[in-house]
Amino acid sequence: MAEVKQVNPYNVQDVSEQEAEAHRTFILQLDDSREYFLQVIKPRLDRSYKLYVAYTGDRAKEIKKWQANIFVPYIHAAVETLMPRVLDARPEFTCQGRSQDDQPKSGKQQNLMDYLWERAGMDKTSEDLVRSALVFGTGFMQVSWKKDVRKLRFLKTKDIGKLKYKWEEKEKVFYDAPFAEWVDNYSLMYDWHNTARESKQYWIKRLVLTEAEIKRKYPMADKTRLLQAFQSGSGDLEDYAAIRNEVKASHSKITKSAGAISSMGMGTQKYENTNDQTIKMYEVFEWFRPFEDMFGVMIGGAKVPVLKGGYIPCPYDFKETPFIEIPYLRLPGEFEGYGLPLILENPQIMLNLVKNQRLDAATLNIHKMWIVNPLANINKDELVTRPFGIIYSVDPAGVREVQFTDIKPSAYKEEELLKSDLRYSSGVDDFSMGQGGGASSATEVRHLRESTLERVRLFVNHIGDGLSILMRYWMDMERQFMTDDMTIRIVGSDGNVEFPLIQKDDLMGYFDYKAAVLPSIAGMG
Repeated sequence: MAEVKQVNPYNVQDVSEQEAEAHRTFILQLDDSREYFLQVIKPRLDRSYKLYVAYTGDRAKEIKKWQANIFVPYIHAAVETLMPRVLDARPEFTCQGRSQDDQPKSGKQQNLMDYLWERAGMDKTSEDLVRSALVFGTGFMQVSWKKDVRKLRFLKTKDIGKLKYKWEEKEKVFYDAPFAEWVDNYSLMYDWHNTARESKQYWIKRLVLTEAEIKRKYPMADKTRLLQAFQSGSGDLEDYAAIRNEVKASHSKITKSAGAISSMGMGTQKYENTNDQTIKMYEVFEWFRPFEDMFGVMIGGAKVPVLKGGYIPCPYDFKETPFIEIPYLRLPGEFEGYGLPLILENPQIMLNLVKNQRLDAATLNIHKMWIVNPLANINKDELVTRPFGIIYSVDPAGVREVQFTDIKPSAYKEEELLKSDLRYSSGVDDFSMGQGGGASSATEVRHLRESTLERVRLFVNHIGDGLSILMRYWMDMERQFMTDDMTIRIVGSDGNVEFPLIQKDDLMGYFDYKAAVLPSIAGMG
C-alpha cells in the first residue's frame, strides 16, 4: 500500500488575512443557516415525507397491540395524480431577439436548448424537481458547467478470447456542457433573513462524499489543501435525511401486534460506516456569496477551503446564485413554499383516525371482552370467540360477554366528508384520480377538470419561470465556454431529424427567454 503523504494541518493563522476573514464569515453563516434548517426546515420536511409515504411508525408507538394501524395513502395518490399530468411533455423553449439583428439567431438557440435538455438528462431531473415541490413545498435545482474527463485504461486487443490483453491509457471526455442537477431539500441551507431569492446573501450546499467522488467533482482543487482536508477528519456525518432510512427499516402491518421489524439491527445513519476505507465519507460544503462575488469549497472536519487561495470569484458570467427554486404554493412574505402533505395534513389524520376506529370496533365485536365471576372456575383461554364454542362453568350466570353496538352508518358518511375536504384542499378531482365521481354529464366532468387545471396552473407557471432562468443561465455559459462550432441533432417541427450548425456568433446578442409547460390535464375533456 502506498504511503500517505503527511502535510501540516490547515490553520487560519497561516493564510492571508483576507482568506482568514472569509473563513470566519463562512463559519458564522454556516452555524446560523444550519440552526434555522434544523429547527424550522427539517421538521417540516420530515412531516411531509412521512405523510407522503403513509408512514405508520409514529402511531405504532402510541397505540395498544390489538389496535389497527393503517394509513390511507390519499396524499400519495394526489401527488402522483398531478405528477404525470404536469410533466406530460417536455417544456417548450422560446427565444426572442431584442433587435432585428438578434432575432434570426433565436431559432438556433431554441434548437440548442432542446439538445442540451436531452444531453443533460433533464427529464429525470425535472421529475425529481416537481415531485420535491409537490411533497416538500419547494423543489431546487443547481445550474453548472459539468466537465467530466477521466484517464482510464482501454482494451486494445481485438480478440477477446486471447489469454493476454493489451491496454492503452488515455483520457476520455464523458461530459463537457451545461448541466443542471436536482438539489436535495435536506442538503441546502441559505440566508433565511432575506426572503427574496435575489436578496439572499449566501447559499450553502452540504454534501457527504467519498474521497474519490470529491477528486472527480472538484478537479480544480489544490492538492495540498485536499490532503489537509482529508487528514482533518470526516466532519459531521449526520444524515439529515435519516427519516428515509427509518421508514425503510420499519415495516408495520395492519395491527401493531406484528411489531416493528427493524432492518437486521442496522442504523439509519448511512454515512457513518468507516470500516471500508473506500467508502469513507467526508462532509463537503459549497458556499456561494453572489453579492460578494465569492465561491468556496470546504471539506473535512477543519472545513478546509480546498480551492487555490481559499476562495475564488463566482466562475459563471451570470454572477447570480446557481440555485433555482420551484415552489408549489407560494405564500406572501415567505421563501419556502407549501406542499400538498402539509395542506392536507389535518383531514388526512382525521381520515386515518376514522378508518382505524372502524377497524377497532370490528375487532372488539369479533374478539369480545368478558365479565367473569372469579368463583366461576373458568379457564381464561376458553374465553375466545369461536364457532360453536362452549364455556363450562359451575356458575353459568358468572360468565357473560360484553356487548358492543354495530358500526353506525354515520361513520361511513364521515369518511366521505373527509375525502371531500381533501379534494377541496388539493384541487384534485375524482375524475383526475381515476374515480367515477358523481357527475351526471360530460359537461359537468369538463367543468371539474377545468377546476383542477385552475388549481395547478400557478404551479405550472412557477415551473415555467424556473426553467426560463435555467435557459438564460445555460445560454450565458455557452457564450462563456463554447470554443468550437458544433453540429447538433434535433427533431424539427415537421418531425424530421435535422443537424443544424451552431456557431458562437449565434449566441451573441440580447435575447428574452421563456419556457412553457403545458399540462396534459388541459387537453382532457
